[in-house]
Amino acid sequence: MHVLDALGNPVRRAILQELRGGPRAVGEIAAGLPVSRPAVSRHLRVLEDAGLVQAREEGARNIYSIRMQGFASVREFVDDFWDTALARLEELGQLPKHYWILEVSADLRERQRALLRERLPQVSARVAWLDRPPEVPFDGIVFANEVLDALPVKRFRWLAGGVEELGVGLDDGRIVWAARPANSDLTQACQQLYAASGGWDEGYVSEYCPRMPAWTRAVTQSLRQGAALWFDYGLPRAQYYLPERHDGTLVCHYRHRAGSDPFVNVGLQDITAWVDFTHLAEASRDAGFELAGFTTQAHFLAGLGIDREMRLAAGDDQNSFARLASQARQLMLPGEMGERFKAMAWLRGVDVPLSGFGLLDLRHTL
Repeated sequence: MHVLDALGNPVRRAILQELRGGPRAVGEIAAGLPVSRPAVSRHLRVLEDAGLVQAREEGARNIYSIRMQGFASVREFVDDFWDTALARLEELGQLPKHYWILEVSADLRERQRALLRERLPQVSARVAWLDRPPEVPFDGIVFANEVLDALPVKRFRWLAGGVEELGVGLDDGRIVWAARPANSDLTQACQQLYAASGGWDEGYVSEYCPRMPAWTRAVTQSLRQGAALWFDYGLPRAQYYLPERHDGTLVCHYRHRAGSDPFVNVGLQDITAWVDFTHLAEASRDAGFELAGFTTQAHFLAGLGIDREMRLAAGDDQNSFARLASQARQLMLPGEMGERFKAMAWLRGVDVPLSGFGLLDLRHTL
């Protein structure tokens, strides 16, 4: 099995994350995963066949560890992919004159600089890092992939006697959810969401992102002519706040494992919530943009001709095309990333066709 095919399974990626902490036996790996020991053994055999892990005998047990040499082909593939992609952009005359990255982490900036110098030296001179959204007017594209789901949200509980805001409290030294009466702004927002949803039962819990309009306005205010493209997990409001979705969409990620408790692994896990794309559409009007498109990730990629681009990237290498097609399927699977991930486009000062939104227009659902 090719390395990329082996890495395509989320359980195998989780096993590798466990092994980053050091060599482990099957039982020790299984203890940190929501799968059985026999299943872990089967996945380890696949990883071993792909050259990503190695085993040594210790008594009656096999002790597994990461084999770093096995990842060389992944690096080669990524390098080849970016070289091909850049060649395609140069061919089309579409390399950007400037590429600005809004990144406040000094550590991540240095990693990004090193990666660009090593892998993409031909574009590194075009890249600059920003501490805040650009203040000088520019023409171009604002691109945000999985950014909005990381914005802070307010978590609320709907009750007949009023709305509660859920915050953090201490109970016998443990961090727990603690409720307090919601302020007037959150109460008014929840009443509007309640009306759009068709009604909630007592104790319904969800979340709301009050910062979205101001944040999106801030990152797009200097865009004179061009587009803002948003990609994220999310739903239109009427689907987001369905009565049966009574626990909201808040989810935590730690070492590629999803959980629902934000009070474990504090400071180590990512905490996200899905995007209310109706809220994002309303923000586009407030920021002075035209809402130009809304669709699923699967239809967006199909509309862009992903099959054609994969063939151009793979050339005559059928194995390379097969690997790209396997990765594309993961991005386009119905019921998974293909539908849960959405794409939205805002336009200002331009009137151009957007092929990614041509196959399925979902703006009417907003």
